This record gives sequence, structure tokens and C-alpha cells, in this order.
Amino acid sequence: MTWPPRAGPAQDPGNPSGHDSSRYETRRCSHRAGRGAGSDHGADAEGPEVGRLGAATVVRLRGAYGFPQEPTFSIRSLSLVNRGWIWANAHVRGGSDKGWGWFLDGRKFAKKNTFTDFIACAEHLVAEGYGSQGRIAAMAAPRGMLVGAVANMRPDLWGAIIAAVPFVDVLNTMSDTEPAPDAAGVPEWGNPLEDAAAYDYIASYSPMRTSRPKPIRPSWPPAGCQTRA
Repeated sequence: MTWPPRAGPAQDPGNPSGHDSSRYETRRCSHRAGRGAGSDHGADAEGPEVGRLGAATVVRLRGAYGFPQEPTFSIRSLSLVNRGWIWANAHVRGGSDKGWGWFLDGRKFAKKNTFTDFIACAEHLVAEGYGSQGRIAAMAAPRGMLVGAVANMRPDLWGAIIAAVPFVDVLNTMSDTEPAPDAAGVPEWGNPLEDAAAYDYIASYSPMRTSRPKPIRPSWPPAGCQTRA
């Protein structure tokens, strides 16, 4: 190792990543999903022909729990795109990308809209030629509950699951009295200890409760650890 380090090639201040933007194409799509509501998604790919049937695709959740997540440039997607992948971002109900009503229509007793919107995005991408069924990686970070739910709902659609900090045991977690149910989670999912309807609804989508025998997909579930005093 030498010190000071040798200077690398000069960077363009207007393009700190050094990528050639002419090699990539970005498109935005909209699709109606469930009860007439919409789901938005965008696709990034390399080359003059974006729609390539059979290409591997990553579909990543953008925005949730009332927080919008505007499309932004990320160099990390280029590593896969340069290898022929398509990188897509799904904006689903539960975020607030299309206003507060968009958020309310994806929480509590409407929580499943978040999952069905994500599935609808993937299905629309396949229908438009941006990938194929069984060759899609579902990704959510740090919202692993979504990919756990959609993996159970449509196991045939995915080829891989990337569940960063997977929250897959929603019902038991919200039913734990020590500590009390997550105060921030009650408005989002309901309180199963006090509301039988909330208990039944959470049980109908909680990944641990809805898991069934099915082919095992490659999965990467990086997790966190919480300790109690």
C-alpha cells in the first residue's frame, strides 16, 4: 500500500458515478390493480430494447407506512442491469406517493392492498415483456413482511426473495404482552389483543401463519436483533 494513495482518473463533477447514461433506459408504467386502484412502477434496463422476454428482474418496494419514496438514482442497481437484469421499483398503496388516501388504502383492514399491488406490478411487468414468471426477485428493505406475504400468495411468480429485516410473525409479535404491543404498529395493523377482527385479518396475511408447502426459492433474509432489558 502506498501513501498518499495514487490519484485515480478525474471525475466528472456532473456525473460522480462515472456511468454512461446513454447505455440505459428508464420507463414509468401505471397499472390498475384491485378495486380499480392504481399501482405505479418504473423499469430500468440497459440497451436499446428494454423489453426482453426471459430477462431476470428485480422488483423493489418503494414507499410504505405513509412515507413516500421518490424515484432516485442509485448506482447499486447498475451492477445487475449491466449483467442483463431489469430493475423495477414498485410504488404501492400504503406509502403516500399519491396522497394521504393512497396511504390509508394500504393500512389496517386494507393492508392486503399493499401485497396485491406489489403482485400486480410484477404481473404487469411480465405482461409487458419486462421479465418472466419465475425469474423475478422480490425485494423489500427494510419491510420484509411484504415479501414474506407475496411469497406465500404467489409462490409461482418469484425466482428469489430478498427480505431485509423480515417481519414475518406479525400476529405473535402484536399479541405479545411483554412488552405491550408495538404502539406504532397498532394504527398500521390493529391490536389483536383487543379486536377479534384485527386478529383474524392479521392472521390471514401474516407470513408465518400463511406459509404452506411449496418449492423453496433462493432467499436472502438479513435480520436484526432486539434485546430486552
